[in-house]
Amino acid sequence: LSGAHGSADPRRPFRMASVTKTFVATLVLREVERGSLTLDGPLGEKVPSLGFLRHTTVRDLLRHTSGLFPYEEDPDFRAWQRRTPEPKAPDALLARSLVHTPEARKGAPFRYANTNYVALGQVLEAVRKEPLDTLVARELLAPEGLHETHAERPDEPHSPGFFHGFDARGEPRGHAHHPSWLYAAGHLVTTLPDLVAWTRKYGKGAVVPSALTKEWLTTVPTEPDVAYGLGVFVSRGEASGGLGEARSHAGDVAGTHLQAVHFVEADVTVVAVVNQDGADPEGLVLAAARAATAKEPEPPK
Repeated sequence: LSGAHGSADPRRPFRMASVTKTFVATLVLREVERGSLTLDGPLGEKVPSLGFLRHTTVRDLLRHTSGLFPYEEDPDFRAWQRRTPEPKAPDALLARSLVHTPEARKGAPFRYANTNYVALGQVLEAVRKEPLDTLVARELLAPEGLHETHAERPDEPHSPGFFHGFDARGEPRGHAHHPSWLYAAGHLVTTLPDLVAWTRKYGKGAVVPSALTKEWLTTVPTEPDVAYGLGVFVSRGEASGGLGEARSHAGDVAGTHLQAVHFVEADVTVVAVVNQDGADPEGLVLAAARAATAKEPEPPK
């Protein structure tokens, strides 16, 4: 783990950003297995309190085909980001999306939007009647031994041990963000050992209900050689560096950028974290994976 301003202890906490979505997707799929949610039935039947979701499905939220506008692209939300960080409730985030798309729908074209996972966080809380952070901690973090992973505390970036992000000029960005702005779409903090352990299990499908593995990996195309399943990017060919199938998720927030990838055939897991805008975690992942899979040269005869 290294950054634009020196090297870092692998156990220094950093923002997981959108890799948080893999945790939320796992919880949602477990609810499907339990029968409290269905993948393809109208969500309005299960969660009538969230009326804007009545015509969409869990599958559409998980794979970003609900048609909901990305609240992170809304001008008012961007204005919030330019001011002193202050908490925003999930309803406030969703409201910035619903100004543009008042209702989700079924089977829309793929459009990556944090809105989908903020909505899923609300779905989980409505179904389980518990805070999302409680569910994540009890059902995923504790059983998987991820003791250094948790929901970001608002004062945490002011800790001297926090792994801060910087902009392309080297100016700090880490303080100009409030964790509530991402909620279920990206509010977890972790360390490198924890995230490697989780990425390996998630990439192998070990934490996803086995009966739903096929559905988890049923994808929609996003770009050449890359597709998105139910909370997972699936890459092949040039996009995976010629190393076969790769299952991954990326994260980007306030100068911190990461890629968490499991290469299936090679059985190699790589997490790369950079802390400056414009740096390339994907290139680091592919270089590390190629190095890990390179054959040792044969000794001279």
